[in-house]
Amino acid sequence: MIFSCLSFAWSNATRIKARRYTDADENVVYEIHGPLFFGSASDFQLLFSPADDTNETTVDLKYTYLHDYSAISAVETVAGKYSEAGKEIHLVNLSPSCRALLVRSNSRLIPGTHNREHEHVATERLAAEAKPAIAPVD
Repeated sequence: MIFSCLSFAWSNATRIKARRYTDADENVVYEIHGPLFFGSASDFQLLFSPADDTNETTVDLKYTYLHDYSAISAVETVAGKYSEAGKEIHLVNLSPSCRALLVRSNSRLIPGTHNREHEHVATERLAAEAKPAIAPVD
């Protein structure tokens, strides 16, 4: 049982990826794919390059799911690096349950005006696959 859990966590940790592109306003967008949780948090942080990015950078979370507080900490760490570089980072396309997790954690990254409302592809489907430690709240 323990081996299965560790194997599952390892295989999901290696699935976090980002597609980096420039939008119509010439700002950098990172489209994140794969589950974000304690096992992928370190790799997630390595996906970003604040020094090379535009003053306003968007992180599109439409194809991911924040599973736990480690995921929030990873996103906050990335945001801190952008802040230190004098740049802004915007989270977009959070699912309702991910928004609720940010609120419950008292995160300084609670999405505001920059959160575009789109259908969220990686919602409870990913949550069910990974069986998160914290149940999604809608």
